[in-house]
Amino acid sequence: MPSGIAAVIPVLSQVDVVDPTYGQSDVAEFEPLAPAPEPELSLEDQLAEAYQRGRLDAGEELKDAFETERMRLKRAADAEMETFRISFEDDLAAKVSADLEAAFAALEMKLSASVARCLDPLLDDALVAHVVAGFEEALRQVWSGEEGRALKISGPQSLLERLEASLGADAGRVQLEVAARTELTACLDDTVISTRLSDWQMHLQSARETR
Repeated sequence: MPSGIAAVIPVLSQVDVVDPTYGQSDVAEFEPLAPAPEPELSLEDQLAEAYQRGRLDAGEELKDAFETERMRLKRAADAEMETFRISFEDDLAAKVSADLEAAFAALEMKLSASVARCLDPLLDDALVAHVVAGFEEALRQVWSGEEGRALKISGPQSLLERLEASLGADAGRVQLEVAARTELTACLDDTVISTRLSDWQMHLQSARETR
């Protein structure tokens, strides 16, 4: 009995050689299997299938129609909202403009009234100064033909003081007498000179009431 490595090395002379042609005549040839034919649907199944297809087609058509109508309604709503927005903005602009005009008119009236209240004392004073100046001018015209004659002038003290200040050095040519009346009056024979201040005041008051 061999020992060592010789014990595991096969003996080549004892290996069987297989003939490659062995058993070829015994191999059977197989053809591939054809697919089994689908079973023919019954009339009931065909109707059910056709119904299902019809439902699917109708559903798609209904979906498309719904989407088309939704888009149409959306466009119509958008157009209506745009029209409303433009109309609202126009109405708002017109209202704001009218309100501003009314506010400016009211402000102008208030300002006019305030200015008038501030100017009224000045107007009264200016009117008195104008009347006294006119009265003084009339006196000097009378004096031009009546040299040396003194004039007697009566009236309210406030107007007499203004006239005296305005006459200056010629104040000595007049005799001033305080009287309970609103006008300055000068008498020289049949000639009477009056300031007519009340008439001017009536005109001024009328102008104030109509403004």
